[in-house]
Amino acid sequence: MTKTIPPLPKQASFKDMKLNLKMSGITLNKIWRGYSKPFKFNTGRQGTTNIAQAAKQHLSSFALEHFKLIDKELTITSFCHEQSFLPHTKVVGAAALINGYLRQAFRAYDGIPELKSTLILNIMDLWVIMDKAACAIYPILTEFHPVFRPEMLDVLLLSTFDDVKRLQKIQVYLQDRISACQGSTISIFDDPVRGSFGHRFYDDSDMSDEMKDLRESIEAWATHLRDSKEKEWKTKSEEYSRLSNVIDDSTCVYMVDEDNPHLPPYHDRDCRRCYLKRQLKRISILAYEHPLLLILMSRKL
Repeated sequence: MTKTIPPLPKQASFKDMKLNLKMSGITLNKIWRGYSKPFKFNTGRQGTTNIAQAAKQHLSSFALEHFKLIDKELTITSFCHEQSFLPHTKVVGAAALINGYLRQAFRAYDGIPELKSTLILNIMDLWVIMDKAACAIYPILTEFHPVFRPEMLDVLLLSTFDDVKRLQKIQVYLQDRISACQGSTISIFDDPVRGSFGHRFYDDSDMSDEMKDLRESIEAWATHLRDSKEKEWKTKSEEYSRLSNVIDDSTCVYMVDEDNPHLPPYHDRDCRRCYLKRQLKRISILAYEHPLLLILMSRKL
């Protein structure tokens, strides 16, 4: 069985060249009318912009944003290779770069896996610098899990061999940190209990005496604050009881129109009982909260 294909007409009919735009015809007509409006050309600005300014104006906000990111990433690279910084300077500098870079790059790289992988790689480079410096200042940090694991970074999409080498160095460092804590899964962010970072740092660090003195000063200040709050509570409680008794023993004042005594009496605008009720409502006191949690205080933390 053969299929017959009819020949196509050599010329389209007038009916075939018309489109029935029932839904979009009105919208297209509005667009066409909008483009047909004349516009005024400001001849006074001709010749005021040179070629360099025109080139700068031609750059879109998208391109400018990525140029700023390139400068930021070059700054990060330079910071990571700098060897003359002291440990404290490295910690502060790396933290500032991480915060600034995340705010600047997170939205620009969103939805682009390759660029987002570059972002994570740069952040982890800074984190390694910061962690090494922090461990040099506080060696006790090496006994706790770094939170990050090497296999977490296996999903990164890296396009250059240099980036792969950087990733390998980061993963080796993470594995060494995990091995140094001897299999412990406790990190510095875990809840404060016996053996936690907070407890160990409070008892064993060089700042232990300073922290104990600080705690004693906080507890002394908290005790003074609590005594003051208790006095305030007693004073306001007595005032509340006094006003309540006065209100209970009093009645509202109603006035009678002397010109028309047959009208119902109306409430006095200066009624003392209502004034006292408003005073009673205005009595308030802020809650007292000890600056140190009682559970942690009982555990000497």
